Amino acid sequence: MQITPRPNKQSNLKLALIGVIATLLLAWLLLHSPALAPSIKITTVDFPTERSQLFFKEKTPYSEKNSFISQINKNDQSFEFTLPFYVKDVRWDPLETAGEFSIKSVQISVFGFNTELNIGDTTPLNQINKTSKNGLAHFAAPADSSDPQIKIHLNHTHIKIIRIAISLTLSIITTMILVFYRKAITNFIIDKQKQLQKLKTTMKEKNTKTLGSMVEQRSNNFDLIRLAAALTVLVSHSFPLSGTPTSSSSWYSLFLGYEPSSLAVYAFFSISGFLIAGSLERRSLLEYWQARALRILPALAVTSFVTALLIGAIFTTLSMSEYFNSPETYHYLTNSIPYRTVFTLPGVFTDLPLAQSVNGSLWTIPIEAFCYVALAAIFIAGARSFKLVLPAILAIAAYLTWNSFYGSTTSRIIFGAFELLPTLRFGLIFLVGTALWTYKDIIPFKGGIAASCFAILLLGSRFGQYNLALFIALPYLLFYLAYRRPVFQSAIRKLGDLSYGTYLFAFPIQQSLVSLTDKTINVWVLAITTAAISLGLAWISWRFIEKPAINIKNRFRAINASGQPV
Repeated sequence: MQITPRPNKQSNLKLALIGVIATLLLAWLLLHSPALAPSIKITTVDFPTERSQLFFKEKTPYSEKNSFISQINKNDQSFEFTLPFYVKDVRWDPLETAGEFSIKSVQISVFGFNTELNIGDTTPLNQINKTSKNGLAHFAAPADSSDPQIKIHLNHTHIKIIRIAISLTLSIITTMILVFYRKAITNFIIDKQKQLQKLKTTMKEKNTKTLGSMVEQRSNNFDLIRLAAALTVLVSHSFPLSGTPTSSSSWYSLFLGYEPSSLAVYAFFSISGFLIAGSLERRSLLEYWQARALRILPALAVTSFVTALLIGAIFTTLSMSEYFNSPETYHYLTNSIPYRTVFTLPGVFTDLPLAQSVNGSLWTIPIEAFCYVALAAIFIAGARSFKLVLPAILAIAAYLTWNSFYGSTTSRIIFGAFELLPTLRFGLIFLVGTALWTYKDIIPFKGGIAASCFAILLLGSRFGQYNLALFIALPYLLFYLAYRRPVFQSAIRKLGDLSYGTYLFAFPIQQSLVSLTDKTINVWVLAITTAAISLGLAWISWRFIEKPAINIKNRFRAINASGQPV
């Protein structure tokens, strides 16, 4: 008699739990995505001009960057605005000067569902008065008005219900499809893994030189490349910090039309994605978090404390008692934890060309830390493997492509601290680095491929497709340069990894020099002087802060196989 196996209750419970978590996560993503952002239609009567402007915000203040201008639809005297994300309130600037008009209706549309707001949800804010005329809300700006403003409250119960219902419905459908086809998806992944393993074996039998075989040699130029990137950021910052127009220098022409500091930061992230993937593979999760914390936090904390308690105290325009009694001084110390970046100190660098920004370089550190967290999540979700890296890359690339055509360049803050678009761009090239690590044993190591990558960068510059070219070509080209012919190995080994310290210390040193010279310092004198001081401080940081921390880290686990202090 054939016995039908009973379903594994534990397996079913696990599957159900994963389904619930996936559904809630997808719903949350949809609620915070442009797909469920509202569009607003404001229908007016006797509107005196042909355009108006709508301002919106999330964590940041109202600004021209966070606004849209709409031309009037003369058929019904309406204005339409599509927001990039959901907000509870918006500010409508209908007029630039005096004038009067009535609002007939305010309609919100989400995913094709329309809701008409109560006219009472429109509130005069500045230089405009609200009355009732012919049963409509009538607004009149006095003769001396310069910027009349109306607040429109969007936090409507129907809108909330519609957004939640749609997000949950779409998420449940997506999760059910994935669950239904899970076996087919799993089989597909297993089949591809077998093909990759077979390809890996074939390449090894033929002694094909691969990126993986170069990694095994351990010697490389990563420290040198990262130091060059840090110095590139330093020189690039010298122009705006000294008030020197970038158009007056040939510095920018050396980088094929790419913005040098952005190119350097992309290099940092792609190298990190490659090396840290290897670090994560060889460590337990506890060891991974210990390693990441001991690598990034000590020097960051020292920089934050020295900047706030020493540099800030020297250069503040406030008295010592006012400075040290100000909560802003101690708020700056929170930069020791890579979450929200604080750029200002009370009374410090207030009259410089780039005023009040004490250390503008710190903004990328929280994104780097976020990438560490995201990579660990991908690794865990992939059953301690990076098999989900390619789907993650495709998802981010699809969103960035969509956003470039239909989205907005407006800043969107996620998790209360990170700007969405920069985080996705740097995260994408970070994951490309991780993908190259994952498939390093089947990626040929050839000069021809590196030359093709260089050609792609040239074409990207020629046709204005900078980001696309960087994502495709920069990581492989960097890794080729890192492993092709290691140089200055003895000198670099003696000096240590000075890139992180140089990156952290350069900006406040530059601001200090600009202030000491009363904003008269030459851009190249600033760059060279800052480089000399920063490299000295970076060596001290490496010798007495970063290297001892790495030694503590290595008590948990031997240094990774690439030989890099990651």
